Amino acid sequence: MKDGFESGEVNCRDSLRFRSFEDDLLSDKDWENKTALIGDANLPILKDSIETHLNYLEELLENRLNQVNQRITAKENSHFVFTGRGSKPLDARISGQNG
Repeated sequence: MKDGFESGEVNCRDSLRFRSFEDDLLSDKDWENKTALIGDANLPILKDSIETHLNYLEELLENRLNQVNQRITAKENSHFVFTGRGSKPLDARISGQNG
């Protein structure tokens, strides 16, 4: 029985750990009111389109990568060590340039 619970083959509705994933989903009927549900959840992130959110996340990631790369280039990152064994300059490897 224990193995069945842990593998997900056996579910228990009253358990937080061993309940079915589907138990947490809304029914199709409830989801018909998704606009109201999203509004009631007071989560502004859900009101944006997925494209808008992905663009926002991409911008955050690009900014963070630039910060990390600048710290590496300035040798301010003590966890990164230049070995001199690479065939390309660091900037070319990061940006995907040839050369």
